[in-house]
Amino acid sequence: MRDFPQELVDCTLDELSNDLDTLKSCALVSASWTYRSQSHLFSEIRLATTRETGSLTRTLHNNPSLAHFPRNLEIWFDGQDRTTGVLAKCCSIRNLSLLWAMVAGTAESGEFASLVTGIENSASLPGLSRRWLE
Repeated sequence: MRDFPQELVDCTLDELSNDLDTLKSCALVSASWTYRSQSHLFSEIRLATTRETGSLTRTLHNNPSLAHFPRNLEIWFDGQDRTTGVLAKCCSIRNLSLLWAMVAGTAESGEFASLVTGIENSASLPGLSRRWLE
């Protein structure tokens, strides 16, 4: 791929920005394709389970260069704090959505503490332009 202009690679990958499976494959083609593919793959993140949060935290720990890609982050709360590790690593978040998932038996007084922690943790994001609570 040495003779293929980077501008054409970038335009092609930008056109594929909604096709995550193809972007995953493209990220493995060559070093010149990796950065742009990863920027699309990690630009929007939705965390709904503790497993997803753990997976992302491990990925960012093992690949610190990925931490500047996330721009939009949506975190669902069900009584578990999912923000501490993720927000500490992702410093380029622009839009943060913190959503409460009402699960049977989680409406007790102390259960909203994880959401409050998420709000407090989001105050440390320098580029945050939109915080959405639902």
